[in-house]
Amino acid sequence: MRTASFLYVEYSDGEREFYDLRTDPFELHNIAGSLTRPRLASLHAELRALENCHGGKACWRAMHVKA
Repeated sequence: MRTASFLYVEYSDGEREFYDLRTDPFELHNIAGSLTRPRLASLHAELRALENCHGGKACWRAMHVKA
């Protein structure tokens, strides 16, 4: 999931990547390990909403994640 300010990735093996694109535009420093549990849970939920959306309104909401 990419926004103007971050990139978040979840892999099938459970690995996660998070890059703050404002401070790390070249995606060199994966800081997923430093995120809080609530932040990771929020990112996971937003990613699932995007992955499972059906229809214009639901997908539009899913694409507009919090930065």
